[in-house]
Amino acid sequence: MELRVWTSRFWVTRSSDPEATSLTIWLVFVQVFSTMSLLITSSGFSPSTYGLLISLNGVMVVLFELPLTTITKRFPKRRVMAIGYILIGAGFASNILPRTIPLLVLTMAVLTFGEMIAMPVASAYVADLAPASQRGLYMGTFGLIGALTFVCGPSLGLLLFSTNPTLLWSLCGVCGLLAAGIIVAGRRQRLSVSAEAPGPIADRLRETPQVVSYNSGRD
Repeated sequence: MELRVWTSRFWVTRSSDPEATSLTIWLVFVQVFSTMSLLITSSGFSPSTYGLLISLNGVMVVLFELPLTTITKRFPKRRVMAIGYILIGAGFASNILPRTIPLLVLTMAVLTFGEMIAMPVASAYVADLAPASQRGLYMGTFGLIGALTFVCGPSLGLLLFSTNPTLLWSLCGVCGLLAAGIIVAGRRQRLSVSAEAPGPIADRLRETPQVVSYNSGRD
C-alpha cells in the first residue's frame, strides 16, 4: 500500500506539469487564429496583411524547424520548452506596441520561433515521460488538452479583446512566463518527491526506466 501511494504521487507529479503548460500555452497560441486577425484589421491593415503574416509563419516552419530541432535536442527538454514558451508569450505581448508592418513581422517571427522551439520538444517529452504501456494515454491526453483550447481559447480571447485589448496581450505574456515557470519548477518538485520517499520505495522508483531517464538530466 505504501509503495502504491508513493508511486501514485510520483506519477501525478511527473504528468501534471506538461498538461498544465500545454493548457496555458495553447490558450495563448490559438489567439494567432482569432484575435490576431482582428488586431491587424482594427489597426488599419487589410485582411491580406494577416494572410501574409500567417504565410510567413508557415514558411519559417518549413525552413527552420528541422535545423532548430537538431540544435534543441542537445539541451535539456524542460529548459528548451521554457525558452519557447517565453518567446511565444513575448511575441503576443508585443501586440501592445503600436502596430506597423515591421513590428507585425517581428511579432510573428518571435512567436513562430517560440512555436518551433517548444512544440516539437513538448510532444517528444510527453512521449518519453510515459511508460511504454501508457504512451497512448499520455499522448491522447496531451492532444486532447490542445484540442480543447481551440474550442474555448478563441472565445475567451475575443471576450477580452472586445473589453480591453491591452489586457489580453498582457495576459498572453504572463501566461508564457507562467508556462515556463511551471515546466522548470516541475523538475525540482519531482526531485523532492524522490528524495522524500522512504529508502526502499525510493530504490524502487529509481529502478524504473522513467526515473533513470529523468535522472540523466536530459529533461
